[in-house]
Amino acid sequence: MGFFYSPMKLVALLKSSSAIANATKINGATWYMSAAGKDAYQKATTPAQKTMFFFEYLTAISSDAKNREVLHKIAYVIAYAVEGSSLAYGSFPDILDPDKNPLVGYVKTHKLTATDHTAYGLTLLAALHGEKEANRYLKEEYKPYARLTYCEADGKVSDLYRVERAIISAFCTGFKGQYMPPYMYEIVESANTENEEGSKNA
Repeated sequence: MGFFYSPMKLVALLKSSSAIANATKINGATWYMSAAGKDAYQKATTPAQKTMFFFEYLTAISSDAKNREVLHKIAYVIAYAVEGSSLAYGSFPDILDPDKNPLVGYVKTHKLTATDHTAYGLTLLAALHGEKEANRYLKEEYKPYARLTYCEADGKVSDLYRVERAIISAFCTGFKGQYMPPYMYEIVESANTENEEGSKNA
């Protein structure tokens, strides 16, 4: 994630994380919706603290919490791009509600057993857009890149655009699996079109 922690900040972060983790063990995921959970949410002011808060929560609700790296990346996306946004689920308590925040809903309803992180990124994009047919983001014939949000003519970007790009940057760079990131299809298609035009003009 690229965060740098001073030793003192790291100690404080670990202490805070430990307290949240202990509260979770005692009270379960419902603790996060309590007054104490809200207080912990409000006290998480740095990117690292926010990410750790969401990570502990996702771990508590996940049906398969063993894939900590994937949970950490999703927590990062929520902390970086969802929290504080204009999206309907951009603040407490809706940001923790699996019926309102599609990324949280994804964690609660999916087994995180795959090793292909690009596949997670693509299925998260599908979940973000309420698309029940994940293949529309996984398979080339559906042109996944055409389903992404793009910049406005004046260069402005929406909060949904930021969440999409956060997912792509967290899961889809340096891919090695069978699925290609959505932005790659457009690049490949453009290159093929240029080659075809070049052949016709030769």
